[in-house]
Amino acid sequence: MATNTAESKAQEASGVRLARLVGRKISLFGLPGREALLLAAILAGAAALRLTLAARGWPYSNSDEANTGLMGIDILWHGARPAFTYGIHHVGALDAYLQVPFFLAFGPTNFAMHVTTGVLMLLFLFVLYLFTRAVYTPLVAGVTTLLLALGPYQELFYGLRAGHYAQDMLLLGALLLWLTFQRLRRPARAWARWTLDLGIGLAAGLALWGTILLLPFVLAAGLALSVEGARSWRARASKHHTWHLSGQALAVLAAATIGMLPLIISIGATHGAIFTEALQASEGAAPAGPLGGLAALGQQIAATFLIGLPLMLGSETICQHCALWPYPGSPLTLSQALPAALVGGMISLLVVVCWFIAAVPLARRAWQAFRPGALADPLSSLDRARAWGRAMLVIGGGLTILQYLSTRSSYAFSDTSIRYITSIYLCMPLIAEPLCQGARRLWRWASARGRGYAPARPRVIAWLAAGLLLALFAVHIGGAAQAVRESANTQRYGVPAGTRDTQLLAFLESHHLTRFYTSWWVCYRLMFDAQEQVSCAVVSNTNAFAPGFNPLPAYAAAVTSAPHPAYVFDLTTTEVNPAVPRQLTGLIASGDPRLAGYTSAIVNGYIVFYYASSQST
Repeated sequence: MATNTAESKAQEASGVRLARLVGRKISLFGLPGREALLLAAILAGAAALRLTLAARGWPYSNSDEANTGLMGIDILWHGARPAFTYGIHHVGALDAYLQVPFFLAFGPTNFAMHVTTGVLMLLFLFVLYLFTRAVYTPLVAGVTTLLLALGPYQELFYGLRAGHYAQDMLLLGALLLWLTFQRLRRPARAWARWTLDLGIGLAAGLALWGTILLLPFVLAAGLALSVEGARSWRARASKHHTWHLSGQALAVLAAATIGMLPLIISIGATHGAIFTEALQASEGAAPAGPLGGLAALGQQIAATFLIGLPLMLGSETICQHCALWPYPGSPLTLSQALPAALVGGMISLLVVVCWFIAAVPLARRAWQAFRPGALADPLSSLDRARAWGRAMLVIGGGLTILQYLSTRSSYAFSDTSIRYITSIYLCMPLIAEPLCQGARRLWRWASARGRGYAPARPRVIAWLAAGLLLALFAVHIGGAAQAVRESANTQRYGVPAGTRDTQLLAFLESHHLTRFYTSWWVCYRLMFDAQEQVSCAVVSNTNAFAPGFNPLPAYAAAVTSAPHPAYVFDLTTTEVNPAVPRQLTGLIASGDPRLAGYTSAIVNGYIVFYYASSQST
């Protein structure tokens, strides 16, 4: 009998060891096996969606994106080492360097650029899942990740488009939040603490080099580390501990300095001119008069909460044909503006309510902790780290919106400046958490009824939360479907270029028109599509003989030195004033010496003015 008992215990112990071993084998970053598989399935779905869109050439490549692609070509094959984006000296060149290995694998195409950005977005989703799981729960993390894996539309658009610093900003922001949380947990091993300090500093430095737009989350992380560092110093005010904390602070600052070294060098070289450039990029005409400042602020607040924030969260999927309002010079009547305003207002209201749901308990706890005579904080380091994780989302999200609405571009360019608040996707857990709580209460009630129990009916707020969560999923799925439908338009989309651009480049090549003047949105896009086999110079949208924005003078110099450069304009857009093609047509007809021997041709919506007496430029 005793022998059987001993054998049973040995078998049981062996089974426990085997179960632990199997559990370790199927775990990922400490995630249980089933959870790891679910996360892998979500990321696989996100990858499939983005790969499908990238293979179809969506989103369309514009000159902003092509500028980054041309930098990647120059880095890879021409020995260039840019620190900032061509012509934009306050936006780091990190995007271009990240393209290089993908250009080697796939060639310099739109597909390669979008694969790069897609990989960065998948890494962002993974890191944000780890952070959200640690700060909230696996349910909130899963819902957050699934929502962002599907969309919304603008998240897919800016998440795949290169040159708008969205992907590296989101990935570095998520890394900064996750590393800061891990550091606040106070790892027992010294090497882990030092590694986290260096990682936090490097993530913050690279983020600020890439774009100043991530400053709100850098400040939030810095506040969390500073407050917890001061708290630790007060608890153990010894000389050794003071030196220890000072060393860790220096490690963070040193790593941040390395990360943002190109920015620091540029600030010194330009005597701070890059700050002026950054401010000018966000400016627009403000109302005149003594109350102009207040009117401008009102416009910016209205545009932020009725256009900017709602667009980033899927308002155009809900109201696809709604006109933008408020918008500069908009002639809309109240009945025309009302649908967009109502949809935008409801989305922003949801965001603001969820933000307050997270912010109020944190503010109350901070008040209690810092008031005179407050008792010692009874929370463990893990609980404090989780509280700071939520606080970083609240602070970073709030400052991001304030930063955006304080700039004139939030109103003056309300349809295109929304990329400046891409980091708002880092705050998706703030929206998902209260909705998940309500949905979970409803699920428990339904499950109990299914087992024959008669629990109390959930409150209306639980039903509302569950309905809103389902609505969010519908909006995100609708955004993904909209992107897939759009990508079927091969005239505009395609790899390496859409049908229109392919036909235009074939025409230019057949007529040896490798040097030409054109508008900004055409110029760099065509150069990248042709892999720099053509060169163009940008001219004014109102005068074909006046220079426009030419980020890299070397490209423009190749055109101005050509004996008979062509002129190319897209007739399907409103970028160029229609009077410009008419002006050139009239000059050719009148025998103007500047265009002697020139003729014109229409190529799939483009008009090309070229020297016809010779087929060589």
